[in-house]
Amino acid sequence: MTETLNETPMPVGRKLIFDDDPSQAPAWETALPPLPVEKPWIQLPGEGRLVSAFAQDLGGQLAPHGLYRWSERVLAEDRAANQSTLLDAPRLVTFVEDFVQCTKHPAPAEGEEDKRVVTSMRLGDAKLVLAADRFRNQLQAVEHVNPIRLPVLAPATGLRLLPEGVDDKTRILTERRSLPYRLDLPIDEARSLLDGLLGEFPFADAAYAKAVQLAAMLTVYGLDLLSPRASNAWESKPIAISDRGVSGKAKLWQHSLVLLADRDSERARLWSGSEAGLPTGKYLLKVHVDVAGRLKSDWNATLGEAELIGEAVVESGWPKGYGKMTVVEAGRLRR
Repeated sequence: MTETLNETPMPVGRKLIFDDDPSQAPAWETALPPLPVEKPWIQLPGEGRLVSAFAQDLGGQLAPHGLYRWSERVLAEDRAANQSTLLDAPRLVTFVEDFVQCTKHPAPAEGEEDKRVVTSMRLGDAKLVLAADRFRNQLQAVEHVNPIRLPVLAPATGLRLLPEGVDDKTRILTERRSLPYRLDLPIDEARSLLDGLLGEFPFADAAYAKAVQLAAMLTVYGLDLLSPRASNAWESKPIAISDRGVSGKAKLWQHSLVLLADRDSERARLWSGSEAGLPTGKYLLKVHVDVAGRLKSDWNATLGEAELIGEAVVESGWPKGYGKMTVVEAGRLRR
């Protein structure tokens, strides 16, 4: 099973949509909604008020205001610092106070005295909210964060630069403090700037070595053109595996997933610091059947192409719990 299939790229060589007319360049920034003039009240957890209900209400209020679900983390756009920051429980306590008024008391019924007083959220409640699916699933998901505007390929628009802020099509967040750069630089001027930048390097083979250096620089700039997100490719290694015998009259198979990550990889570091889980997305499910009984003699054997009976693309948020399992019908499998 491998992770995340997104858009199919257009052929390499397509021009930027604003090459001929700089006025057609996309906006530098996707706007955040203004802070609320009148902050809505929201009742804190307590007697008669569950944490899950509070998390649900809080997520609905904060979702439009620059909060994102980034894998297993919650990312917030800090308006004061003009940059994104990971939200931990202490930050969440004060962050919400720009958008809502927390109180211990419920809204008064008609004719009753309003006893609501502004109160800060408890740190323990903030930790529970950040871990709650009812809060996190209301936030827009982002795939990754870029420090500057970078180009992407998309079927509808071809090659384009992402705006600052979040791009809905690619689910990429670009920092709002991104360094601006010219979009209409003539090729001769660009060549002169690069020659000046590399002029003091003692290249042994000026033409070839400089070309290699420029290719390396452009590779960093074009990461989103080369990644699986842009190249329509699945990741090369499985992200999860599961094995169990088929049983019962209905010939059902059900089991939990074992997550896989290379030691010292970004995914391993992420999962070691929090509860491990798969992000919402598209996955390629490959099903192997051990018809020859290899696993009976060697439980550690790896099933390969000979045992592959079919595969299917699955889109899921991988919810936890017996009643929430992701179901894939056997008839969807294709060789």
